[in-house]
Amino acid sequence: LLTRAYMFLEDGDWASADEYCNKVLDLQPECAEAYIGLLMVETKTHREADLSRSPEPISGKSNFIKACRFGGSEVSERLDGYHRATLEYMEEQKAEKAYEAACRAMRAAKTEAEWKAAAVQFEKIPSYKDAGEKRAECLRQAEIFRKDEIYRSASSVLNTKIILRLETAKKKFETIRDYKDSEAKIAECERKIEALTHMAEEERRVAEQKMKRKKWLAAAT
Repeated sequence: LLTRAYMFLEDGDWASADEYCNKVLDLQPECAEAYIGLLMVETKTHREADLSRSPEPISGKSNFIKACRFGGSEVSERLDGYHRATLEYMEEQKAEKAYEAACRAMRAAKTEAEWKAAAVQFEKIPSYKDAGEKRAECLRQAEIFRKDEIYRSASSVLNTKIILRLETAKKKFETIRDYKDSEAKIAECERKIEALTHMAEEERRVAEQKMKRKKWLAAAT
């Protein structure tokens, strides 16, 4: 009966395996191998060794406890080994899912915030596969996007004739001196600020001269 039960387990015939394991227990209620068979039915396991890759912990299950109880130290040690392996397997599966989700986030990232979010996901599994390297790459890309946003924002006002806006753009370029041609843009801002300042001073001087002439003419008449 026990041999038949394990053959049904190999075939994935869970109902028949359950039935035959219970037939064994009707004849021998303390048969550890029958309880192991029922544990395999619970976890949909084809072979006993596959209990080490159960999708859920097995140590708290009734059939696990009874198998250890009636099987002696040899069975208990064997099943405890499966249990420890199961926990390790579950952690690995959890890490793999987290890794795959982080990789998807990395592939989809198009903004600084999205790159940083992907980096955070990799940070949760630092020692799994190449998560550490991918986290570093995400942060590098996030920094590129951050600098690019500053660069584009500052570049968008270079054609203005408002000194204050040019000074703001210059300050922005100064925060990313090592990005693209920011140093050249800083020099461009300085030249334009200087030219606009000179122009403003010239206009002020001309306006003052006109005002003085107007006052002189008024006094003369």
